[in-house]
Amino acid sequence: MKPARGAILRGLANASGSWHECEEMTAGPPHTMIRSYEESDWPEICRVYDAAKPLELIMDGVQPSFPPLAADKMWVDNFRSNHVFVATDGDRLTGFAGYTGPYIGWMFVDPACFRRGIGRALLRRLLEEIDGDAWLWSLKGNDRAAALYRNEGFEPIDERPAKHGDRSCTAVIWQYTPKLPD
Repeated sequence: MKPARGAILRGLANASGSWHECEEMTAGPPHTMIRSYEESDWPEICRVYDAAKPLELIMDGVQPSFPPLAADKMWVDNFRSNHVFVATDGDRLTGFAGYTGPYIGWMFVDPACFRRGIGRALLRRLLEEIDGDAWLWSLKGNDRAAALYRNEGFEPIDERPAKHGDRSCTAVIWQYTPKLPD
């Protein structure tokens, strides 16, 4: 059974210690800028990933257990092999997304910035860059991601058992095919 969203966010606040700071951010995406990743973004990429990944796992009913991004050589190497875009609001990095070929392998938004259009803006930018069919996967219990992907034209095409560390979960494979003009 998945915990209620409020319980998830309170638990995340206790785990990360940064939620209160994020609650004070201004609402809305009017100042959001999407740009290419720069090496100087790395500390903020790690902050956003380390805050968002546990929430993704908890939403799927998986107890979060993973090293911080900067300490996981496999994921650092994977990240660096992607073409990455970041979303910023002033000096603050609010999300990031990356792709290799047609595969979108990274899509994370600061939990304090959920429901502000940042994930949608990042996803649309990646789809512009990919310019054709694209695919990605999400955890089955990540209803927020599923709603975004459906609204942006992705279709679920498969479900597979997966592992996150030593934890079992279910992955949903999503496919995007651009609509042909009428």
